[in-house]
Amino acid sequence: LNCEFCGSCVSVCPVGALISRPFKFQSRWWALNKVKTVCSYCGTGCQLTLGVKDNKVLTTIYDENQGFHNGQLCTRGRWGYQFVNSDKRLTTPLIRKNGTLTAATWDEAMAVVTKRLSEEKAGGGTTVAGLVTPRLTNEELFLFRKLFKEVLGSDNLDHSAGYAHDALTKGARESLGYSASSAVIADIQKTDLLLVVKSDAYETHPVLGFEVNLGVKRQGVDLRIVSDKRGKLSKLPKAVTYVHKPGSELLLFKAMARVIFDENLADAGSAAVTGLAEFKKSLEGCAPDQVAGICGLTATDITDLARDYAKAEKALILLPLGLGYPGHGAELVQALINLALLTGKIGKEGCGVLIMGEKNNSQGAADLGLYPTAGGKNAAAIIEGCASGTVKTLYIAGENPVISYPNRKLVEAALDKVEFLVVQDLFMTETAEMADVVLPACSFAEKEGTFTSAGKAVQRVNRAVKPVGLSRSDFDVFNQLSSALGGAPISADPETVFAAISAAVTAYRGLSFTSLGDGAVYEVSGAAKFVPVAGASVTMEEGKLALVTGSALNHCGTLSRYGEGPMLVCPEGYLELGREDARKLGIAEDDRIKVTSAAGEIVLKAKVGSRMPQGVVFAPYHFGEQSVNNLSTGAPVTWVSIGK
Repeated sequence: LNCEFCGSCVSVCPVGALISRPFKFQSRWWALNKVKTVCSYCGTGCQLTLGVKDNKVLTTIYDENQGFHNGQLCTRGRWGYQFVNSDKRLTTPLIRKNGTLTAATWDEAMAVVTKRLSEEKAGGGTTVAGLVTPRLTNEELFLFRKLFKEVLGSDNLDHSAGYAHDALTKGARESLGYSASSAVIADIQKTDLLLVVKSDAYETHPVLGFEVNLGVKRQGVDLRIVSDKRGKLSKLPKAVTYVHKPGSELLLFKAMARVIFDENLADAGSAAVTGLAEFKKSLEGCAPDQVAGICGLTATDITDLARDYAKAEKALILLPLGLGYPGHGAELVQALINLALLTGKIGKEGCGVLIMGEKNNSQGAADLGLYPTAGGKNAAAIIEGCASGTVKTLYIAGENPVISYPNRKLVEAALDKVEFLVVQDLFMTETAEMADVVLPACSFAEKEGTFTSAGKAVQRVNRAVKPVGLSRSDFDVFNQLSSALGGAPISADPETVFAAISAAVTAYRGLSFTSLGDGAVYEVSGAAKFVPVAGASVTMEEGKLALVTGSALNHCGTLSRYGEGPMLVCPEGYLELGREDARKLGIAEDDRIKVTSAAGEIVLKAKVGSRMPQGVVFAPYHFGEQSVNNLSTGAPVTWVSIGK
């Protein structure tokens, strides 16, 4: 039995004979307070019901009438809630005194932070920067943006390491005129042909994987997967997986576009789209027989895929994003949008490109502009500025760059050099350990507000329990700081802030906090155009293996490390390699192996299987001990050597 611990068997058991281990002996079902809210892990936007008693979240409760997913949850949504009650939660502010983080009152901590930010404001805001997690509510992100861009006068603001949102904020925005997907989740089961970029789409967004499963098995959707490895989606009936060389996706999609032009398969309406001639010219040298060897596919495979995509009445593309996928940026999504525009598969049911933001509110962060918009520093430049001294004060809310950003040594050295570091988080993360002030924040279960899913659904988040210890919501902290720094008064009511968002963000106009119901999907519109992309190939390093990073099924970002369920099933990092490479290297399952790149060296447990092609290895990025960002520097492919 290859169980992935989604918990569906427990949910649908008609007699209650199957129960979850974490909930065993905790409470009677009828004694629980049931609170409907939204999952705080990936960007799918699953609705869930929390079972609460004595101010603790004891379980999740199945409700078949809840959400597009009919109450079904993935393994982390079902079992990862325990971080809310974790005894590792921060419960009091901390101030560094004589080199040691020491417990302090909120008044003391806020006085220190306010004084420093006041100095930065007086200096014009040029040397202060902020990094924020897209796990916060829309209302909290709105206040954080206002704090930096309006109160402090700083455009040095970013999230998700910068590159993990570029597909939305740069790629889609330039190609479509808006920073969102052209498709919605419901399109998955309404399409004829589904083109999934990376088999990892199941691991990054498991419930969307359920939708793909249903589409294939019930609706007869033709599933094609373009990936550097095989995965669970590859096992679905009649699924075809095109395993290409790592980092060659752009060339592959350009070659597909070239076939569509050469065989006159383009939609007649594409002639009216701006930039067609320049786009066609950019495909010179990209014929299938010219790039097949670089991509590791046959010219026939590329040609057939292009024909099938173009000829399908309805075709949809799925693209997962995330900190583990540095190659999934602006150019890749633009290459995909170019294909959709060329074949007339934009703006129709079952068509378009669904861009799957990694975190629960990645789409909201893109919608609200939580990135530089006026020449400020992005995440990479902020880290560089900390190292060089051009950034003197850094405020990090919920991000853990020490583990999740590329090049751990560089990040740690930069944070060590910055003059003043504030970290606001639920846990004493590896980044918080380096801070001058640590502020304890509330989890999603302790706050009110809204999240926006990858499918553009704006949904209500409802408070289920009181804050742990002395922790405060990010909403309250940002409000207090803005007021203390002379900002315009902002209501302490999330409903009022959502009204301000609705007035400021075009896509949210007409939406009301109280009338969101089960979620409101906003409409998008813009002037689409073709955008030529470069599509350079990856240079191989002789005698080394190609390391690709990404997500493990049981984890999402670094937050899931604090959930009992995810850590029980997948407690540590690993290096996955194919059987042939393992045989050549003399490596067996669970061996401890040394992995070395130009950036560093770590020791990981070996996982040997059949899904990795020869010469390619995979490692998830979630874990702190022996973190994979010791090896990677932000390139789509990291070349490594392996030994015992």
